[in-house]
Amino acid sequence: MKSIIRQFLNKESVVNKGEFNVDNLIFIVNKYPIGVVWLLWTVYLGVDVITRIYSNIDFASLKIIALHYLGGGFFQQFVFFVFLPNVLYLKKWKKLTVLLILLFIAYLFLKLTILGTPLFEGIDPKEFIVKEGMRIFQFQIYIVALWGMVVAIKTISEKNRLQLEYDRIRIDHTSIQLNPHMVINLFSGFAASIYPLSRDLYEDFNNFSALLSYCYKDPRDPNFLNEEVKAIEYLISCQRSRFPDKLSFNLTHRLDLEQCSRLVVPKGTLMSFVENTFKHGRCFDPDTPCVLNMRLITLAHGYQRFVFSIDNAKDITSPEQSSQFGLGAVDRILAHHFIDHYQLFISETHTDFSVFLYIDYEGDFTNWIA
Repeated sequence: MKSIIRQFLNKESVVNKGEFNVDNLIFIVNKYPIGVVWLLWTVYLGVDVITRIYSNIDFASLKIIALHYLGGGFFQQFVFFVFLPNVLYLKKWKKLTVLLILLFIAYLFLKLTILGTPLFEGIDPKEFIVKEGMRIFQFQIYIVALWGMVVAIKTISEKNRLQLEYDRIRIDHTSIQLNPHMVINLFSGFAASIYPLSRDLYEDFNNFSALLSYCYKDPRDPNFLNEEVKAIEYLISCQRSRFPDKLSFNLTHRLDLEQCSRLVVPKGTLMSFVENTFKHGRCFDPDTPCVLNMRLITLAHGYQRFVFSIDNAKDITSPEQSSQFGLGAVDRILAHHFIDHYQLFISETHTDFSVFLYIDYEGDFTNWIA
């Protein structure tokens, strides 16, 4: 009894343990919607017949019963397959409403013809129309509910089909690319060959190999803060190799990488800010160096706050339009993973650009949503 009360109050759910095959029911409703509509209408007629038998209520003639069944069933089918889709999807409610009313009027005249009654002779028109309208339209509640369920089933089925198609295309696309592990191993092999010739070039190859390894990582896999920081260091190191005497970029951080290895951050979020600096910042002027600072602060109750700030002068010669993966996309990704556990501040003037970000971690809690 206690379990029933909890179920009634929606505090406990009844779990299907395999006794009832839901998939078969969904398949039938999805493949034979017309049959389901007529089956429900037939059950509705059967309930009415049983009620009249047990209540000793007189039956109408077979012609009238047939009209109620066939005419009402036709009406339900029209509403299900024509009226609802056109009104809700195509917004053709005026045309379809008029057509629905005309069908109802035709039904009324057909019934009067079967009854052999001249137009409303001896019949209260208002009572007749209301009674017949209720007979037809009261079942529409169930039809609308069934239509909503069928649409939901079809939507889910289409979504699953598209997901399977996407997975297939992604697998096909991956299969025609060079294997990431092979690429990384090739670079490592080249670095080993270069080592006897140049220690500096060997270090550059290793840094670029590590950066490639980070880039190849699946973004759906957990990415830890220490990995993101190391990738940023590899990127800056590679840029220093490209521009040994020109690059003006100051990186400072006070981070315990062991501690950072327990804190998750979405892949590419911090890296995007640094790449944006190289793309749009003035990184080759010693008078206006780009400054990147990262630190981890211990707050009360064992919370950790990661602080990230970057400042740079803007390159006014860079293109105004950047890629679609901009700072707004980064903000949305952070909001998805950290909800209200982060703050992002962006300041931009005609000559300067700065980003300030902090993420609050509750101890080892990462706020990660897979």
